Amino acid sequence: MHDKGITTAAVCVYPARVCDAVKALKAAGCNIPVASVAAGFPAGQTHLKTRLEEIRLAVEDGATEIDVVINRSLVLTGQWEALYDEIRQFRKACGEAHLKTILATGELGTLTNVYKASMIAMMAGSDFIKTSTGKETVNATFPVAIVMLRAIRDFFWKTGNKVYYCQQIFLQSKDNVIYNTSYSHNNCLYMEKL
Repeated sequence: MHDKGITTAAVCVYPARVCDAVKALKAAGCNIPVASVAAGFPAGQTHLKTRLEEIRLAVEDGATEIDVVINRSLVLTGQWEALYDEIRQFRKACGEAHLKTILATGELGTLTNVYKASMIAMMAGSDFIKTSTGKETVNATFPVAIVMLRAIRDFFWKTGNKVYYCQQIFLQSKDNVIYNTSYSHNNCLYMEKL
């Protein structure tokens, strides 16, 4: 089979499993990075102090990418500055690790909210913006993808900074195993068995 240049971008685990994943990959002689769904995933409704500590601990244990999910109530009530401040704190807690901000777009109400949340996430320092956790009733849709990609384009035109886009895609195998996939930096592909 011809190598298409598709690689695994990271093994994504809950924060409590980061240390185990790092050790197992190292023992296997594998250099795949470890990502973690920290900060109260998937609801994003735990206390901010707890969410920040969860990020710091995941990075301390070896995660090089942190997936956070925004507090949707901040979007739905128009608290844009509070959303910015929260994501800035996530960015700081990540240190050198990549910050992937999950917008949970199916719960944001309008495409205008999706655009604003995308812009705020990028302004606050997110390396990636992502459609959904995969746990919401509505995940990635074509209109949401267009809105988020336009926000990324507009942000790049205004700042010159590249931010990456991740979209949840669910594939089902012939054995009825469902995989959650999303594209990440360098066109890598995540695949997580659900």
